Amino acid sequence: MSKQIFSLCVAVLLLSCGYNHEPIIQSLTADPAVVGPGGIVMLTCKASDDEGADSRKDDNLTYTWDATAGAILQDYGGSTASWTAPAILGIYSISCIVEDPDHGTDIAMVNVTVQ
Repeated sequence: MSKQIFSLCVAVLLLSCGYNHEPIIQSLTADPAVVGPGGIVMLTCKASDDEGADSRKDDNLTYTWDATAGAILQDYGGSTASWTAPAILGIYSISCIVEDPDHGTDIAMVNVTVQ
């Protein structure tokens, strides 16, 4: 009997806690993917975080942008940004980290060629 009560209590506790579905990045794009030195690239990150039956249907997502060189100029509301290419020719990586309020994350990278 006590084993059944314990199992029931654990089940109730687990169901009441909910489960965090981590965000998923569907795509990260750079337009254009090839630019000249000092060129500007528009970045777009498409992500979702469907919490299903949990209390928050879609979490508010936070987007953090980074680049191996050059500069992230502006963040247009999170999911889009622009990048200014450096003066040195090469291939550069730009990353976007998407985070939900429960600290679930996903990361994606895209390469841009400066030539």
